[in-house]
Amino acid sequence: MKRGIGSEDTEAPELAISAGKVCFIIAKAHGFDVKVAVTEPDAGSNPTDDGEVAVLQDHDDDPVREELGSLISDLSVDE
Repeated sequence: MKRGIGSEDTEAPELAISAGKVCFIIAKAHGFDVKVAVTEPDAGSNPTDDGEVAVLQDHDDDPVREELGSLISDLSVDE
């Protein structure tokens, strides 16, 4: 008998990581992935006037990058 996606005897693998943690990692990774290159490093203008676009730019001190990296490094070997 052929085993694969959609077959009745396929069992889901047992995961050692919670679904909530996986969802959080995916959300943070998505937030990191949408970043664009910095076009004007030190604009010196008001972020409100600029439409808060700086939050979408890929800065070296990006808190999303730091949080995602910290979360991944804190995972156990089984996770």
